[in-house]
Amino acid sequence: MKSQHIFELAKRFLSAKEDSLDKEAFEQLLAEFEKRGEEPDPSYIEQAKSKVLAEIYSRNKARMRNRRLFIGSLKFAASFILTVGVSYFIYLNLLSNSDEPNWVTKKTEIGMRSTISLSDGSVVRLNENSRLEFPEVFASNERVVRLYGEAYFDVVSNKERPFKVISDNTEVTVLGTTFNINTFQIPEITVASGSVKVADTLLKEHVVLSPGQQAVIGNEEIAVREVNPAFVIGWHTRKLQFNELPVLEVFRVLERAYGVTINFGSGSKHINCQITGKYEGERIETIMKGLTNILDFTYETDVSTKTITLTIQQCKQ
Repeated sequence: MKSQHIFELAKRFLSAKEDSLDKEAFEQLLAEFEKRGEEPDPSYIEQAKSKVLAEIYSRNKARMRNRRLFIGSLKFAASFILTVGVSYFIYLNLLSNSDEPNWVTKKTEIGMRSTISLSDGSVVRLNENSRLEFPEVFASNERVVRLYGEAYFDVVSNKERPFKVISDNTEVTVLGTTFNINTFQIPEITVASGSVKVADTLLKEHVVLSPGQQAVIGNEEIAVREVNPAFVIGWHTRKLQFNELPVLEVFRVLERAYGVTINFGSGSKHINCQITGKYEGERIETIMKGLTNILDFTYETDVSTKTITLTIQQCKQ
């Protein structure tokens, strides 16, 4: 309610004839405080009504004996309404501004990762060279964040407040699930658990993903394919398990999981042996040394560019 309207109501009742000052009129007046704009605490409104009406009844009983008391009740009512009006005006213009929450930005540089806890209990693992923007407190009807780069999301379920991740033209909507989003090149959304709706706002298309599915958003369509989520989110969990996986795919998984570039020397791409193994939390240097027990290969590491160049001679199995 705007302050001007509040004072107009107060002046109207201050100048009213005594016969018009009754319970119904005050009920209607105070009800308007509840109808307009943001609402203060309902219990406060009820207390206000009770206080005003009690004062009016008390003073009106004596108005036949002493007109001055009735005039005083008018002044009291007007004064009280003005007080409530001013307080309500402050509430609308100051407190209601809190409906627009402060947004927070978290960034990671190359070689950095960050774990972010959101106000609803959801957790985001932000990969290197990425940025996440989110409100300090989510709105009452939805939860929206913005992502630039790559992140793994573990979202708390809340059917009343969908969780949305926005990145350029991509909008991902979930209720409660775990999934990975990579926007470094072509947007990729991979679901580990639950279900996810992926929409392209330019193509005006959407798909719904189940666990083990990945959506790749191209220029003309959203392609869906089956993947092993563990390989995609390996950068986050560092838990990798290979079951007779072709050797070149093994190195591609390591490349993604550890954020490095792996180049193959001449002849390496013709090696077709398969790898079975489980790794959890190891550094990539440890994994590379362990693979020398299975493969006959040499490699060089350039730390400055995070590049590994290897040449595979043959499989030892």
